[in-house]
Amino acid sequence: MSYIEVAVSRERKPDILSRLIMWFTKANYSHILIIKDSIVYHAVGSGTCSVHLTDFLKKRELVHVQKVGLSVTEDFFMGYVTGADGKDYSESQYLGFLFRPIRKFVRNKKERTICSEYAARILNLCCGFNFKNTDFLSPKDVMEEVLATR
Repeated sequence: MSYIEVAVSRERKPDILSRLIMWFTKANYSHILIIKDSIVYHAVGSGTCSVHLTDFLKKRELVHVQKVGLSVTEDFFMGYVTGADGKDYSESQYLGFLFRPIRKFVRNKKERTICSEYAARILNLCCGFNFKNTDFLSPKDVMEEVLATR
């Protein structure tokens, strides 16, 4: 069986946004990513992208890594992440998971994403997860579901 790794990380020198995410979610990490064959697939300020794990770890450290089996072929997985490469980032989604009471007022364009939405979509499409609404999930929301189901 082929697998991916779902990982959570934190910056070695956290910026204000990372600190806010960790504080609001009460987690020791602020980012979630997918790793396959030492390539990191994630969403950052410049959008969805991939980077070699060695380069990723220059500014971040992994907090937890969980192996998850693929329910699709590796070609399907690669097709999805390749097709999603360059998708715009959605800063407004942070407001939705940091301040849940105002979520209904936050607008999110479907073509935009954040790290937790991107990871949840990959898990839904490629690993058989069933996140109902991938908008406004925090990295902690996604990782807790991964740990609960594996």
